[in-house]
Amino acid sequence: MDFSKDSVRKRYRALSGGKKAQVIYDIINKFQQIHSNNIVHSDIKPSNIMLKSNDFSDIRIVDFGLSGIKGLYAIGGSPLYLAPERHQSAALTVQGDIYSLALTLATLEKAAEKSILSMQAYCFIKTPDGDCENRIQLVLSKAFSKYTRTDFLLKAFLKAADFTPKNRFQSMQKFAEKIKEAAEHLPGFGNNPEEEQKSAWQCFKGYFCFSNGKGNKVHPSEIN
Repeated sequence: MDFSKDSVRKRYRALSGGKKAQVIYDIINKFQQIHSNNIVHSDIKPSNIMLKSNDFSDIRIVDFGLSGIKGLYAIGGSPLYLAPERHQSAALTVQGDIYSLALTLATLEKAAEKSILSMQAYCFIKTPDGDCENRIQLVLSKAFSKYTRTDFLLKAFLKAADFTPKNRFQSMQKFAEKIKEAAEHLPGFGNNPEEEQKSAWQCFKGYFCFSNGKGNKVHPSEIN
């Protein structure tokens, strides 16, 4: 089993948008299985998501030391990933896990990793300035953008990481369904084969195009 959170991030960042969405969808469903047994993990963070193989075909969730039955009270958790309400109350909720998972998945993107952790530290460990809700929207916009090829997921993540628990998805299943709805048409998601898109080509002065990773010269007119 791969116990390196850095390798998980590295492999994730190399994927296409559709494949990233598939990984996110699969991870969310892992937590849905946990919740279906009335268990709240309560300590979701990147280091607790592991790979048994060299790809994402066998994802494992680990470290249930702080988990408990939904509705019970438990002290602890990783402050940088805890939901806002968990900093004030120790009640274990599905919505608390959903918030933590949204931040965890967002930090897989290099563009947002440091921003999200800094935001959490400022809002809940240092003295908050009352603008934390806007901060999370900004950092999630960095994670799920055209730059990371995942802008189609932003709306779902804004709901999952809403500062008000009742405004979040009421189950991991609903979260997963929203991801599927946004990504099911994309190559690399579900049973959709990955196809080489025009955007994968880089043209030089409008005459020759070079296929990324192959180096084959092709005239623009030959690209369908």
